[in-house]
Amino acid sequence: MKKILFITAVSCSLLAGCNSFTINGTIEGVTEGNAYLVAYNEPRTGDTIAVAPISAKGKFSLTGKIKDIQLSAIRVDGKTDIFPLLLEKGTYTATITTPLANGERTRPGNSLVANIEGGAVQQVYKQFNDIMQELSFKYQGLQTAYFSTTDPTRKDSIERLFYEYQKEFETRELDLVKANPDSYATAFHLYNYAIQGLSVDDIKEKYDLLGAKGKTTKYGKQIEEQIQLMENVSVGRSAPDFKLVTPGEDSLSLHGVNAKLKLIDFWASWCGPCRAENPNVLEAYATYQPKGLEIIGISLDTDRKAWLKAVTEDQLPWKHCFDPTGKVAKLYGVSTIPHTILLDENNKIIAKNLRGDALKEKLSELLD
Repeated sequence: MKKILFITAVSCSLLAGCNSFTINGTIEGVTEGNAYLVAYNEPRTGDTIAVAPISAKGKFSLTGKIKDIQLSAIRVDGKTDIFPLLLEKGTYTATITTPLANGERTRPGNSLVANIEGGAVQQVYKQFNDIMQELSFKYQGLQTAYFSTTDPTRKDSIERLFYEYQKEFETRELDLVKANPDSYATAFHLYNYAIQGLSVDDIKEKYDLLGAKGKTTKYGKQIEEQIQLMENVSVGRSAPDFKLVTPGEDSLSLHGVNAKLKLIDFWASWCGPCRAENPNVLEAYATYQPKGLEIIGISLDTDRKAWLKAVTEDQLPWKHCFDPTGKVAKLYGVSTIPHTILLDENNKIIAKNLRGDALKEKLSELLD
């Protein structure tokens, strides 16, 4: 995903209720360049709100003001990593190093990890991240072991460990949520589940774990909004109409497309899984378009040229439209792509997120 970095035009000192922060950092192996603090208010864009030079000893100090608790990240010249934090008033220390596992370096090249201390919200957030990182390291080791053996008994043993680690993770995570139901960090952590394609029932279950104060935080409210959006476009509901621009700069209306079945396909040129799925959709279209299937591809690209280039490169013959602001994606509660929605001839939602063989089987059931 593209990240847009620009210096905020309005100084926070002009706003009421701003809070000062300082982040004192040390980065391993870097003796020049700059460190940046980026504030994220939208999923794919950020404002650079502080910049500091890195000294010959790898030290930097980022200072500034924020109005409220702010999802942020530290970035460093020449490094691809971003180091997220939930920033509030106060002083923080950030120690950025190459990660260690069993005394050995675990990642090559520019990849680093950060230990960020300070702030009550950040410390809860750090505990969630520590649990997830620990599970990730365990999974990586088990995955390597699984694919390096042909012994069925050994594979079964590794699979059991996967399930044990997952259960351990879920227990520890649930305990942490229950211990901090009103924390901004807990709401943010659960919000990340809500935007990862979970069912509406699963999201409701997560939302119910929040306390009253947690539900009134920015991310608590966004979880509630996500639930409402998903309920509005659940299976059995009528798909809301929309109008978007086509490659020929005409206007396409969903309800104006007549077909026995309509597949809405949310995608983007920069989305690897979307591009990988396109051959499967092409095969389904070739088989079922003569029997009454129509596909409406909705691109979430912000670059029109990149969108049209991808349509040509992947040779996608169906209807296409452009949603650069994400307004239709939001209307349909789409948080991850690829995302598909299958409609009948009356625009009633039949199924969601069908891909690969599952898509072909459903189309065969309805059109063969």
